[in-house]
Amino acid sequence: TKSKISSSNISFEKNIEDLKELKVLIIGEAIIDKYIFCEALGKSGKEPMLVMRDLESQKFLGGTLAIAKNISSFCKKVSVLTYLGSEKSEIKFMKKNLPKNVELNYVIKENSPSILKTRYIEQINSTKLFGVYSIGDDLISKQKEKHLLNKLKKNIKKFDLVIVSDYGHGLITDKLRAYIMKNSKFLSVNAQLNAANIGYHTIAKYKNSDLLIINENELRHEMRDKENNLDTLMMNLTKKIKTRFLVVTSGKDGSKILNTKNKNIINCPAFTHVAKDKVGAGDTFLSILSLCIKKNMVLELSMLISSLGAAENVKNIANSKYVSNIEMKKFLKSYLK
Repeated sequence: TKSKISSSNISFEKNIEDLKELKVLIIGEAIIDKYIFCEALGKSGKEPMLVMRDLESQKFLGGTLAIAKNISSFCKKVSVLTYLGSEKSEIKFMKKNLPKNVELNYVIKENSPSILKTRYIEQINSTKLFGVYSIGDDLISKQKEKHLLNKLKKNIKKFDLVIVSDYGHGLITDKLRAYIMKNSKFLSVNAQLNAANIGYHTIAKYKNSDLLIINENELRHEMRDKENNLDTLMMNLTKKIKTRFLVVTSGKDGSKILNTKNKNIINCPAFTHVAKDKVGAGDTFLSILSLCIKKNMVLELSMLISSLGAAENVKNIANSKYVSNIEMKKFLKSYLK
């Protein structure tokens, strides 16, 4: 990747500046990630369980809000379409922590909280102990579906790029999905598997997209195949699901992108082998890569920029830090010396 980019006289600074003009719509569930840091006191005197003392807690934007915050430094205007619960304190937290150039559009989902994913962390070495999720997984009501559909009909054509990050928590109905796939100028999709939706959620719901991002475990689960190599699985998946570009991430083993037009697969390494916290790394990768490919950036450079962004993300707790376009230029300049 490095040699190809260096030898092609690519002006990466101009490439990054050109992203500013993109108008981006992000559709998917808004999430708050709450981390409660603890210290171990020992075994309970009465029951066979570990007892912890809570020390402090922190909250971070997650889900589509994290994607929006990642993109906000690269683009002048970003819009989010999502649902929230009725808790005013959580809505206030989200609005307060979003950059000013991010427009938050939402419906209130009845009988459901705003999605809060709480993780208990052992403070000394940042080991995750367990998680407690506050989620209402039922689909949004027909009334709210109609409201969101009308909003899309009025506005979707205004956006150069639509990013769908479907966490499977009840926002994107069949009708909304069909409209998004048919009417987006450029559609980038991540349909994440997680503890709450495994067995019910599938990337096959999105059979027509421009860019599809999936991690290796999700790919193997989708294909019901743990033996074949990734290149074979990628080719097989694109026979089932039409997409212009398929990206598979494999943590410390890096990532791959398949251009289905010429069947060419490009490999990109990971740029860190020390991960403090992997939460949010995929969202960072998705957000930056979507911008780059929409702008027809050279694929090697697109993958490099996205991987550098993800590498910075895993050095921090959750989505506590976001890579700015200025920082990205510095990272690239240093890497390409």
